[in-house]
Amino acid sequence: MFKFDSVPAEKLHGFASGVKGWEGGTLPSETWLVPLPHDVRQELERVAENVRVSSAQPTTLLLDDFDLPRSRILMRDIRERLDHGVGFAVLDRLSVNEFGKTELKSIYWLLSQMIGPVVEQSPDGTVLHDVRDTGKKMSERVRGDLTNQELNWHTDNGFSTPPKYFGLAVLRTAKQGGESKAVNLVTAHEYLARGSPDLLRRLYDPFYWRRIGDGGDETTSQYPVFGELYRQFVCRVNRRVIEAGYVAAGRTLDAAGRDALNALYEVLDQPGIAFSYRLEPGQMQWMNNYALAHHRTTFVDWEEEDRRRHLVRIYMRDAGSHYGD
Repeated sequence: MFKFDSVPAEKLHGFASGVKGWEGGTLPSETWLVPLPHDVRQELERVAENVRVSSAQPTTLLLDDFDLPRSRILMRDIRERLDHGVGFAVLDRLSVNEFGKTELKSIYWLLSQMIGPVVEQSPDGTVLHDVRDTGKKMSERVRGDLTNQELNWHTDNGFSTPPKYFGLAVLRTAKQGGESKAVNLVTAHEYLARGSPDLLRRLYDPFYWRRIGDGGDETTSQYPVFGELYRQFVCRVNRRVIEAGYVAAGRTLDAAGRDALNALYEVLDQPGIAFSYRLEPGQMQWMNNYALAHHRTTFVDWEEEDRRRHLVRIYMRDAGSHYGD
């Protein structure tokens, strides 16, 4: 990673990302909600039938074994939205009454690979991660995605090599709550450049980070909030993981760093800047993890096991190692 003084000063006034800046009130549905075309649905129905007959598990399926020309065209459009549009897209949608969980995950697995190579999410090699409430509460060993608690603004995997893209397949939703929010870090960067350039400068210098959960140890890493990865501009945001990093390193967060993080989160929390939406069963979402941060509200789940909230997460990265770092 690089220090601020190696970054051209003009980057303080122009986040070097292909994603367009936006605020929540200016985000029409056609920019992010993608209808499922009939010809694509027909291709995906054939995938589901193959899975039903073969009893194959999702991660054993090879993309090249399926004839999916219309799906590839659709996913090229979605990739373009992630790279040069608003930075996220929601495919709407396959019926959870017509497609079983294994069939939906199989379709999601194949479509996601059309965006980029899938990478591991944890040391055990997981590539499809179940996002469910386990009844636990967040701690240094329990990630927030395994709870029903609010997940404040964050990007994924900031403590290591973050995936450029992540996805969520929605199999079931909660009884109450669990709404999603997205915020554009291009826009947040511009707010800070105009209003707090000195604090923005500090966000280009490293912070301590610590991995939460996965049986990780006290090892910390150091990365800036705004930096560069594979010659691409990338933002890493996760106050909880940064604070845990300073505790694990036995260090105290400097005043400038604390003020800079506070300023960033004040921007992210200000009314009107974020976009709120509710993901529905059968939808699939993909997001640019370098340019957008996301948030989830707390939720109350169903008592019946087969109705409980269940999402499946995937990571993709088209540069660097295609497997765990």
